[in-house]
Amino acid sequence: MLALLLPFRLYGYRKAQQQLSEDKIPHMPLYHLPWRAFVADIITWFLIGLCIASVYLFYYHSFVSTFIKIVVAGLFFGIFGGMLSFLDTEGQVISVLEKAETPLETPRKMLLTVSRKMTFFMATMTFFMAFIILLVVLLDIYYLIENNDLSDHSIYGAVFKEILFVFAVMLTVSLIIIKKYSRNLKRVIAIQLEVLEEAANGNYDIRVPLVSNDEFGQIAFKTNDLIVGLRERDVCYMSFGKYVTPEIRDRILNDHIPVNGERTEGTLLFSDLRDFTRYVESTEPEEVIQSMREYFTAMERAIRKYHGLVLQYVGDEIEAVFGVPISLDDHAGLAVQAALEMRRALEELNRKRTRDGKKPFRHGIGVHTGKLLAGNTGSEDRLSYALIGGTVNLASRIAGLNKTFASDILVSGATVDEMHAEFPMKKEPAQMVKGYSRPVTVYRLP
Repeated sequence: MLALLLPFRLYGYRKAQQQLSEDKIPHMPLYHLPWRAFVADIITWFLIGLCIASVYLFYYHSFVSTFIKIVVAGLFFGIFGGMLSFLDTEGQVISVLEKAETPLETPRKMLLTVSRKMTFFMATMTFFMAFIILLVVLLDIYYLIENNDLSDHSIYGAVFKEILFVFAVMLTVSLIIIKKYSRNLKRVIAIQLEVLEEAANGNYDIRVPLVSNDEFGQIAFKTNDLIVGLRERDVCYMSFGKYVTPEIRDRILNDHIPVNGERTEGTLLFSDLRDFTRYVESTEPEEVIQSMREYFTAMERAIRKYHGLVLQYVGDEIEAVFGVPISLDDHAGLAVQAALEMRRALEELNRKRTRDGKKPFRHGIGVHTGKLLAGNTGSEDRLSYALIGGTVNLASRIAGLNKTFASDILVSGATVDEMHAEFPMKKEPAQMVKGYSRPVTVYRLP
């Protein structure tokens, strides 16, 4: 009987192995392979038990109890063998799908949830263990009664040994099934945790392979959606940080900027290039863009070195602030140090431009300290973080006075009064500037 039925089961097994080893992985059929193996084993072993029991009953004229024992034994081997085949095939499916280049689509309908699968395995093992032991006892008692052999005490020892043997076999098989089930479950969980760990470390290119069509498959699908969302969020977060400074970005995203703005005090630094219009007219646009990027990069590094924030670039002009929105003890002194660092950075940049046969840049820097209104301006649909007040306008006007004094750095008297450190400076004659009724006192940094 085994020679007749087992070849069909082996054919089905090889067919499943072939499907698992194919380079082009099918989608949903893989999730059905463990169940096909389970059903195939039950049918195969039940038919084998039925055939063997029929031979014993009709050819050897055995007792009906023997027939029932063999059929039940075949069903037992089928169910427990089917569980083992299910778990082995499930493990192979996990291995194949784990190596798949692209995660498969999540199944629309779960075949069996984890809780139901566990309940099914445990209930089946418990039921059959109790059922078979009880059946063996009942059949042996029936046999003794039918043969009036109750006086032979040695038969009881044989019955006990038979029950003990059945119990040991079923317990061993049950433990193997539990171990295989735990192994597959641990692998699925380990895959999930590994991907989550990678995502937590900033690797958003990784995906959770959908290795099952139960709750873990649904969790994997949702985890992949979450990773995509995190990646998009970080792209927006980093891109936003390129249009505004990271400090301002964080305050905006954390909703730490008052709707109506906040009154504060800080130091403004304005810088603009000399003869920029003439330079643009005589230079190719691509060269202008590249040169401006190099200039702005060098200047921003100098500003950030002393904890300043670049608010915006307007044409060739830089607007930076010290002490806003993050307060600094000596924002006036830091702004002056940043201006000196910008001078050194420009000298280095000009040496490179001269070596490359390009015209060196000249700029004028103005620094002023005073009261500010900081907040979001613009329309209801589009906001922009900005500083408003006379301090901003005056800082810009002071930067323009560099043309008057043929200088590159001018600092207002208000800034000098607020500085904690002293710098060598030359006081210039007070000047009238547009929009102000009183003359402005400035100091030149030699």
